[in-house]
Amino acid sequence: METGCSASFLTINGNFISDQGSTLVIFLEPEASSGLNVSADVTLGSNLTLQIDLQAGCYTRSGETYEFLLSDSLSGTFSQVNIASRMLTHRASYTSERAFVTIIPVALTRIATSGNANSVLNAIDTFIDDGDASLFTLIGNFIPYTLRQVISSLINTGNPFTVTGYFPDRSLVSPGVSITGNMMQDLLTVGLYYNGEFKGNYSDHSYGGQARLGF
Repeated sequence: METGCSASFLTINGNFISDQGSTLVIFLEPEASSGLNVSADVTLGSNLTLQIDLQAGCYTRSGETYEFLLSDSLSGTFSQVNIASRMLTHRASYTSERAFVTIIPVALTRIATSGNANSVLNAIDTFIDDGDASLFTLIGNFIPYTLRQVISSLINTGNPFTVTGYFPDRSLVSPGVSITGNMMQDLLTVGLYYNGEFKGNYSDHSYGGQARLGF
């Protein structure tokens, strides 16, 4: 049974008894969910699946609970809960009259565990944990994506810095070293240098050398 493709409730007058092995599909968006409003008793049969379809959007990082089943009396539980996103996890709960599902965003680094995609997701996780809400929209766009779609969206993503002024402060650790040597009675000067910039998952390097011959 599907409750619709929008966050609204389907009303059933009388009792509702689910068939064994059936699936209830609900639609979820950040602000609300669809569901069933049963005027009498609900009996959930064995081997019953709850399927959660999702709309892209900003789901609360600490978790949000949605009511999707209302009745006068509720017996039974869902044997399995499936959610159409690798970005979210879930937890079902019940009272004697109602059923709820709590949706919790996962740490983004669980989606891609290696490569540049993992580096980008780790940076986003860090910004969010520090209280930066500006990335919620970006993350919300990935909610309905498959794992392959998420990784392909991030794999070529860079880590740019926006800088202004003549002496921009990027809060980077910037070690540097240079070595110069003179040879041939100071006629030949050879120099080598290295400069680096580091912070978190960002790094940049430059190195080289030069030789001067005097007469």
